[in-house]
Amino acid sequence: MTYPIYIPSKGRAQQTTTIPLLLNEGLEINIVVEEEDYDNYNKEFGENSKVNILVLDKSNEGVYYTRNFCKEQAKDYKFHWQIDDNIKTFRRRVDNKNIKCSFLEIKEEMEEFSKKYSNIGMLSVIQAVWAYTKKTDYTYNVPGSSCMLIATDNDCWFNKGFIDDTDFNIQLLEKELCVVLFNRLLMDKVRSKKMSGGNTEHYESTKNKDRVDNMVKKYPGFFKMKVDKYGVCRTRTLIRWKVKFPQNLIEL
Repeated sequence: MTYPIYIPSKGRAQQTTTIPLLLNEGLEINIVVEEEDYDNYNKEFGENSKVNILVLDKSNEGVYYTRNFCKEQAKDYKFHWQIDDNIKTFRRRVDNKNIKCSFLEIKEEMEEFSKKYSNIGMLSVIQAVWAYTKKTDYTYNVPGSSCMLIATDNDCWFNKGFIDDTDFNIQLLEKELCVVLFNRLLMDKVRSKKMSGGNTEHYESTKNKDRVDNMVKKYPGFFKMKVDKYGVCRTRTLIRWKVKFPQNLIEL
């Protein structure tokens, strides 16, 4: 069985890089948009038979709401894909080089991996810029993001007011599910601040302070707040992820 692909997108009908990339491979996708964006996305992609445009019940609720909508839509599947709308290319790490590949190759490899174990919470690729630092094929139980194959049959949800993906990853890990990063499967992304639309404005206006503060309070002793050179608040991890979450994959 292949798993459905959801691409949340906001205000980027003409800028999104992920949607044309996947459509060029002939893949069926679900584009998840707010009501006021529907006409623009329908104009760009609506005539493609591989496209299903899903409209959110509410607008301006943030990433957490959209991701939960995707997970709910996929409830009849064991896993589902959630992919950011600003991915330029996919790559595979071969002989210390990042070689372009199709998403279909990545999809097939990760979905096949998902069939081998009973306690997978999420599988994720990594950003190509970090590939040279990785010495192993996989990293276990650290947060995945941006291009995720997510287990659907659990009661973990994305929460408002938190660093969405990190909080969701921790929920999975606290249930002794495993998160696996594929260090040889890579993505190149357009930086969010280089594209209009999305939720960039929301994150910039709050400087992340409230979201980071909520993470520190929810997970005492695991995070502390730090401020980077741009004045943006971020989390600093006080305990190594693999020490806090040592569980291993369980073979089927």
